[in-house]
Amino acid sequence: MDTILTCQREEENKYDPSAVSVIFENRVAGHVPREVSHIFTEFLHTGGSIDAKITGTIVNRGYGLEVPVDYHFIGPKTSICKVKESLEA
Repeated sequence: MDTILTCQREEENKYDPSAVSVIFENRVAGHVPREVSHIFTEFLHTGGSIDAKITGTIVNRGYGLEVPVDYHFIGPKTSICKVKESLEA
């Protein structure tokens, strides 16, 4: 069975104003990397949604778990194209 997580804005995160949480069973399982969180936030503000599918082995690097995922953006095509362009830049 594939594990699908959902992404949602974490507006009250005092460390990253663009923080996006990755949710599993109604709990925060982690966060989208800070380097791309502003892109994810912008997409979520357009009314889109983002799912994350676990693709590999979860690793504990000593400062938290690292979970390899593929992100799936669901929303207007123009918004998805903008995300793709931003991530490739």
